[in-house]
Amino acid sequence: MYQECVRTYGDINFKGVLPHGYVFPKVLKVCALLSNLKVGIVVHRDVIILHLLICIHYSKCEDVRSAKQVFDEMVGRDLLSHNSMISGYVCNGLFGLALGLFDSMLDGCEPDIVTLNTIMDAYC
Repeated sequence: MYQECVRTYGDINFKGVLPHGYVFPKVLKVCALLSNLKVGIVVHRDVIILHLLICIHYSKCEDVRSAKQVFDEMVGRDLLSHNSMISGYVCNGLFGLALGLFDSMLDGCEPDIVTLNTIMDAYC
């Protein structure tokens, strides 16, 4: 029933329902069994977006510890994930942590205007 699994995931995704975290590994496994790279890429994108949404939600709720945990567990952190975490630090007055993350980000990620504007708030 691999095709049905992929179809159901697509239906859920199309309707704007946010899948539970346990769904992703199962769908990715099915994609691998079907050699369906196209759907696998979509699922991977959804995993990243879900992690970012959780990270932003925790930061806005002043639960930076949980946001950091989600960030640390992410595979392949990119500019968007770094910007989200830096913004969470700055919004919660944790300027030293924001600057530290910015410094470490520079090892593998090029900052953009959002990064620079956010990090400037840590200095002001």
